[in-house]
Amino acid sequence: MQSDSLLWEFLVQAAWDHLTERTSHTLPIQEALNGLPLRRRRRDPEH
Repeated sequence: MQSDSLLWEFLVQAAWDHLTERTSHTLPIQEALNGLPLRRRRRDPEH
């Protein structure tokens, strides 16, 4: 799915500078929400 690949790319970019230094990475949810282009998949408001 396209949204999965966008999330994966965003998370890798967020951790890239520290990939060799740490084995665990965290990101505040608000930072993730601000950085990701969130879109509804369906136009159905009940979804």
